Amino acid sequence: IIDGPSGIEEGDSIIALASSGLHSNGYSLVRKILFPERSREAERNKRDRDLLEILLKPTRIYVRAVSRLKKEVRIKGIAHITGGGIPDNLSRILPPDVDAEIYKGSWPAHDIFQWISQRGGVEEEEMFRVFNMGLGLVILLDSDDVDRSLEVLKEVGEKPFLVGRILSGQGRVRVVEG
Repeated sequence: IIDGPSGIEEGDSIIALASSGLHSNGYSLVRKILFPERSREAERNKRDRDLLEILLKPTRIYVRAVSRLKKEVRIKGIAHITGGGIPDNLSRILPPDVDAEIYKGSWPAHDIFQWISQRGGVEEEEMFRVFNMGLGLVILLDSDDVDRSLEVLKEVGEKPFLVGRILSGQGRVRVVEG
């Protein structure tokens, strides 16, 4: 988390960088879904082994992208989306007088999250509380810097998305239809 006297205010924008998958979070829930009876036979099943490889994909590191972006625009806040999902991690950097609004559907979600939700019967709200839902890092900045930020991040090989905005509020994060 990058925060402090960052000047996050109403009207700012939220951009995000894609995750590589689970980023090492939610494995207890995934294990319950994959192996409900702790079956060794299921662990040896090729389909499940392939799925495990997807689940164990290493967490992405965003240093190069953030370092380059910092040279081009003023970053007001950054949150790495880990355990607690988007709401918990983003709310940690918000001042008490603003809310963040995240637009569902403004980025392509990884198939793994849909699989977890469907196979495990996990409600969407819980999915957003537990997993990053395809967003590894969120960056808060002035709305005037969005276009330049997206351009810079693409130049360094990232997949950035404009995913939300900052509104007057009480330090909360709302995930809403985009």
